[in-house]
Amino acid sequence: MLKMTGLDVLFAAAGHLYLLLALAGICVALWVGKTWARKLTYAVLVLGLFIAPVAPDIYRAVEYRSKLAKATALFEERCKTAGEKIYKTVESVDGVVLTALRPVKISVVSQYDADDQYGYNVGGEEYVRYYLIGSSDLTSRYRFVEAPIEKALFRFTTPLSAGKSYEYWTKGGGKVTIDAQKVDTFSARYAIEWRDISTKEDRDLWIAGGALRVTDRKTGEVLGERVGYLLETGFGSTAGQRSPWSWARYYAKSCPTVNEHNRIFVEKVLKPVRGE
Repeated sequence: MLKMTGLDVLFAAAGHLYLLLALAGICVALWVGKTWARKLTYAVLVLGLFIAPVAPDIYRAVEYRSKLAKATALFEERCKTAGEKIYKTVESVDGVVLTALRPVKISVVSQYDADDQYGYNVGGEEYVRYYLIGSSDLTSRYRFVEAPIEKALFRFTTPLSAGKSYEYWTKGGGKVTIDAQKVDTFSARYAIEWRDISTKEDRDLWIAGGALRVTDRKTGEVLGERVGYLLETGFGSTAGQRSPWSWARYYAKSCPTVNEHNRIFVEKVLKPVRGE
């Protein structure tokens, strides 16, 4: 059972008082009227006076609850297909291909952009960097990451010395540099693909779905996939400096719960090389 806060109790009490005043007004109208026709007329007028000020709020509340019920039903249906599926794991993987970088920045208020609001953590160079960093103690990490940038193919590496910078950076201060080199073809066997799986019906109700897939480029085999959904229960409201999709990601409804970086799932499937 949900506990009511002090403000909840105050608003509930005010609502009850308003209702009692309306009932009292109707009783007075029925008492003043000399005939039943007048009694009913006066009662309707009193009721109208009390309903008119709150009618817009009542309408919005009813409309919101109706929309929320519809969105929740669809969200719960989508969640039946959500979760992590790992079909095969691979040990000692030294490099991976990112089929596409995530955007450097995505809009937290755009309803229809197909940018995988569920799976987004960081974008651009940071998306590459996080796959290169690996575990915080540097006992395991990918040696290189390959990705396309502006129609060119690149291989990214992190100098070993940068690892110590990362340890410092996580405590506040330094930065990790990564080296980029153009290549003619990708050499890593395993690929990581993100995609937005939202339909228009989903986005109409502020539901965002995303999938992260790990594949074997040599065989075409899918090794693992994570599917997740968000429901923005405020339906895009920015009141009080609210950021709709950010709010949905951390405070509203998600399945599975958004609590880890993309790399964490990938490393469950593709175990990075251990040691320096």
